[in-house]
Amino acid sequence: TGPGGEAAGIERDPYNAQAWFTLGNCYFRMGVYDAAKIAYEQSLSIDPKHQQSQHNLELTRERIRFTAA
Repeated sequence: TGPGGEAAGIERDPYNAQAWFTLGNCYFRMGVYDAAKIAYEQSLSIDPKHQQSQHNLELTRERIRFTAA
């Protein structure tokens, strides 16, 4: 599943940290790690205590480092 549904949800409510988190998950599963990183960072800018976004951002950063090597 692509990020289309979550992107529409973000258009309706751009301050929804959970929607940004879910969008990040979609991008991560598609292997679009830079976009996933941006989505998780956006989620955290809205809710700095969103633990799932914090966790997945770290995983995404690891994946970016791994694929860049």
